Amino acid sequence: MLLLFLVLASSSSSSLNQPYGISQPHGVSRRFLNHVLKHINQSSYEESTIHQNPSSSSSKTPSIRYETIGRYFCGTAETHWNDCWYSNRFYVNGKLFTISNPKNHFSVLEPSGGCGVSAKVSTTARDFGNQTFHGGKPGCRVAVNAGFFTRDVEVLLNATTNATAKVLCGTRSDAPCDCLGNLISHQKVVQSTSLQNVNFGLRDGAFVVGYLTEEEVNSKTHPFDQLISGVIWMVRNGTNYVDIAASIENPTTQQTSEVLEDPNNHRANTFVDVFAARTILGHDIEGRLKIFQLDGLHGRDRPTRGIDLRSLANILIDLGFHNAINLDGGGSSTTVQEDSLTSFPSDQCTDVTPIDSLRCERPVSSIICIHDVIEQDPNPNPNPNSNSNSNFPLPTPTSSPTPTSTPTPTSTPSIPISSSPTAAIVPSSNVAGTTFLSILLCLSLSIHLGLFYFIGIQKIDLREICHSPWICCKETFSNICKTQRQYSEIEKQGLKEEEIEIEIT
Repeated sequence: MLLLFLVLASSSSSSLNQPYGISQPHGVSRRFLNHVLKHINQSSYEESTIHQNPSSSSSKTPSIRYETIGRYFCGTAETHWNDCWYSNRFYVNGKLFTISNPKNHFSVLEPSGGCGVSAKVSTTARDFGNQTFHGGKPGCRVAVNAGFFTRDVEVLLNATTNATAKVLCGTRSDAPCDCLGNLISHQKVVQSTSLQNVNFGLRDGAFVVGYLTEEEVNSKTHPFDQLISGVIWMVRNGTNYVDIAASIENPTTQQTSEVLEDPNNHRANTFVDVFAARTILGHDIEGRLKIFQLDGLHGRDRPTRGIDLRSLANILIDLGFHNAINLDGGGSSTTVQEDSLTSFPSDQCTDVTPIDSLRCERPVSSIICIHDVIEQDPNPNPNPNSNSNSNFPLPTPTSSPTPTSTPTPTSTPSIPISSSPTAAIVPSSNVAGTTFLSILLCLSLSIHLGLFYFIGIQKIDLREICHSPWICCKETFSNICKTQRQYSEIEKQGLKEEEIEIEIT
């Protein structure tokens, strides 16, 4: 304990909350310092207000900007870009999504069977749409893979000899695809851990990016709406944070290598410098959500496609990321748009012949979903035989007083009261329109009844209407009425028009 105190005291000049990390105390090895820091469970995060575009903040659909990104980068970390020879340059391409109104449109989802059951990104997105949007449209406008999970599971092959072997998760009942790191979906804490790795979450209308304590993750008074863990804080406050994050984060949340980086050899095939496909989640300085998925083949000895994390962080800064974390990559990196696969996964297909000709999605344990606003279901679970144990959390219905029935007279039929909160609300414009139409109908009916009475019953010739002094024949209209009166008398006598001389007035 005394040694730990001395280490922390000597490193107090540079806090975890500072973007430039922790300085190495004199006389203390970096390996020992890393060992100490990985066992310290403390907070260190950045909080930024979510951007809300006034023109789209109330929209039911997410405002998504899609860009295809292509970049060259230098394959040697120590070499500056200007000094990088063409023979040592690599090219990567990916997809960048910028969401201007992420509030109510961003979710972290586990498969319908839970984190222990892996599923393709497209399958989880489709299942989410079938339940939440009743199959009327894709559940996710954009969906990418998210958190890390246990892919290789050691199982017992022979109980007599205690022989074991590693198999892919999901291929056996005793090999579940367990989630790694924190995961919160719609305020439901699916999993929490004390391991120190970077997180990305939504809480109280703000993005939270960084390291969190287990108490903060499970907080009831200050809960997260959505939260997912990654490995390596890529960009912090607009700066490349890869080396600092690799020195303090826990490597057990990923299974690519036993260590995150080798500080003495940046080409040691560690988690940071390996070339692979990547999935990035973050936001810009204005609070817009940004998702970047980069294709690539997992390569160690000879990188064919993909990128290392140091080079990727520089590209992310150029693309406008203010904070960014690295999610599960490699064969897990997948992008699905409107229920269609738009990326090029690196895993070979197992159900297609020949298997080496196509690449297919890898089943994963969680996804990031950009979706329409989730509205309250007016008729929850209409089918009593449907599966009600789904893991997709839906919005909790707003509590309202239970309607009570009031005794009504027997001569008056009782009107059923709807339990829907919007059923009793009638727009005022509809009421005004109905009233105006009723007045027009009554007025038209009165006119027609009046005409029927005067013409049909009283036998009044309406052409003689001007003989009634109380109708028109007064002052201003006297001449007009006189002319009309002469014409009416002549017409009644059956005389021809050409035999009559009419005085012009």
